[in-house]
Amino acid sequence: MLNFVFGPLGQFEPEHRCLNGMCAFLAIILFVSIPFNQWIRPDKALAIGGLVFGLGFCFLYYLARVKTVFLPVYWGCIGFASAFTLLSWIYTDGISGPTIIFSLIILSLANLIVTGKNRLISILLLCGPMGLLFFGQYLWPSAIVAYASGPARFIDLYTTYFMAAVTLSFVMHLTMAHLKSEQKKARQNEKRLMAILDNIPDIVWFKDKNTKLGAFPFSRF
Repeated sequence: MLNFVFGPLGQFEPEHRCLNGMCAFLAIILFVSIPFNQWIRPDKALAIGGLVFGLGFCFLYYLARVKTVFLPVYWGCIGFASAFTLLSWIYTDGISGPTIIFSLIILSLANLIVTGKNRLISILLLCGPMGLLFFGQYLWPSAIVAYASGPARFIDLYTTYFMAAVTLSFVMHLTMAHLKSEQKKARQNEKRLMAILDNIPDIVWFKDKNTKLGAFPFSRF
């Protein structure tokens, strides 16, 4: 099932498979979060927002998995995540546990998918808005509304815990799959190289530590 969602190894690079899983995973989280959010605090705007963003991630998954689009889909995920974080902060009167986990999910997956300058930009785009929201809560604490009831607090905390557990499992699975794929490629490349060397009827010249010149047939080297 997971291999179907991520895409076959022969068709996609490990980073692209991670992107496929990221789009599918975030869409599922958003769809599942809608009834939980309505239980904690009924709000049609937040439910509609979760539905719209969930469908947006489904569309990104289609582009990544079926159309094999990579970088535009990745930046679309980052943009959607930043926008949803802002929306959830506005409609829940503060940063909730699931909102923080949602941002951490994107951040952890971004570190698996891209490197170098793209990774740095991703971190800034994700951590910058979250930092501003925390700073806003620090400046105006009276604007933040606490949990409406004990059950609402329990639902929020348990949802956060569950999402964190699933996210860690998901990220570890992708990391190990990536590692095993790279190890398999290395072993295959080594076998190809040795097969070439064993079948070249030529001589390889080398120097030892005393700079003496020597030679071996490739078949014996």
